[in-house]
Amino acid sequence: PSLEYQECNILPCPVDGVWSCWSPWSKCSATCGGGHYMRTRSCTNPAPAYGGDICLGLHTEEALCNTQPCPESWSEWSDWSECDASGV
Repeated sequence: PSLEYQECNILPCPVDGVWSCWSPWSKCSATCGGGHYMRTRSCTNPAPAYGGDICLGLHTEEALCNTQPCPESWSEWSDWSECDASGV
């Protein structure tokens, strides 16, 4: 008796996408008075393939930073002083 073989299931199996790790937080956009920083990730660990599901959720995340008020760098104007004898 001879055997015959026939390939089956020749299509690749679906691969669902998986998020990469988050990138490090960016530098804060302000040193005081309220800024923001952000980080990103990508759907590449692995990327979806062969009809697999895409990654769900956000690829960018933002947060507030350096929310403390900025220091006052200028004071109020003082009253005009009297002119001296030279007119200066």
